[in-house]
Amino acid sequence: MSSLWDDVREIAAEIGRGSDKAETIKSPLYRRALVDVAHGAVGALIWAACAADVRAGLIGWAIFVLVQVLNVRNGSSGRDVNVDFGTTMIGFVAGMTGSSWARALAPFCAALAGYAYRRTWG
Repeated sequence: MSSLWDDVREIAAEIGRGSDKAETIKSPLYRRALVDVAHGAVGALIWAACAADVRAGLIGWAIFVLVQVLNVRNGSSGRDVNVDFGTTMIGFVAGMTGSSWARALAPFCAALAGYAYRRTWG
């Protein structure tokens, strides 16, 4: 198992490759970090939809759950689905706080939580 510093170096090397090769992300750790950031943002967007109209929020959750079910059917692990739901909930709860700081930082907190989950229980 790699150390925290090995993981930081791997992510930094992937970022340092530049955008010219963005279509071929080599690092699975970096790829998962991007997915976790996206799920945190999706959670905040679902909260915004719920705040605007409850039906829109429920439709957002239904779409999210449908995508996760399709991911499992296409071979994604249950652990990844659990992390995806948890990171999305971080964004959702951050939206509920009403703090613009919490909403802005939610995707990055979600990425850190996803990373910690995989290092600890993954």
